[in-house]
Amino acid sequence: MTISSETKALSQKSSVSEPYSTIRLAHEESPSPPLDAGGMSIPFSPGPSIRDTYRVLFKHLRLITALVAGAMAALVAGVYILPEEYAADAKLLVKVGRENIPASTLTARNSQVVVSTTSLRKEDIMSEIEILRNRYLIRKVVDKIGVAFLNPAPAKPSGPIALIYYYIKRTGKVLFDGMRELFHNIGLLNKPPDFEKTVMQILKKLSVAQAGQSDVIEVSLNWHSPEIAQTALNELLSHYLDYHLEA
Repeated sequence: MTISSETKALSQKSSVSEPYSTIRLAHEESPSPPLDAGGMSIPFSPGPSIRDTYRVLFKHLRLITALVAGAMAALVAGVYILPEEYAADAKLLVKVGRENIPASTLTARNSQVVVSTTSLRKEDIMSEIEILRNRYLIRKVVDKIGVAFLNPAPAKPSGPIALIYYYIKRTGKVLFDGMRELFHNIGLLNKPPDFEKTVMQILKKLSVAQAGQSDVIEVSLNWHSPEIAQTALNELLSHYLDYHLEA
């Protein structure tokens, strides 16, 4: 009788303790909230809403508008200030002697002209370079072929991409010319006539340099049209040879 009573009590104790064991295990498996450095739980905070995003955008609307406008202005200025350019090249061979090659022997590209001199020193090469860059010769070139030939009005393209590029470039030119006109009106910039403006443009695009330590002078002219660049360069070399023939 004693054994049976103890067994029954043990059975009841076991049946009562099982639910507590199950609850304890379930409690251990539940995720715990994140804790900070002090051991306190960190409350959950949702991310920024769309309303908060719009509020930030409207708060900095002027800054964003200024940045977008500046980027567009830089794009237009870049398209106008940095147009496509083509290079026409020529080489001048300076030799000791009195032989001269006439201007009719100039070829279309990579021309080579022989110019005589009584001595060949560093100073002689530099003198020839200064003659080629002389404003007097450049003015004769512009006077001979004309400002309209050197800077013709661009033709309106037909393709959609080319048409967009055309209007962007045209808008940039209007803005650029407007800025120059404004600076001229307030006395900050002298506005030269078209002739002198073209002369300065050629001087800026013209490159004349000695090829290493040799007796060859390399001449290059960058322009927005390969045909115009080659014509202007050949005209410059023609006046350069005439200058030596007349000297």
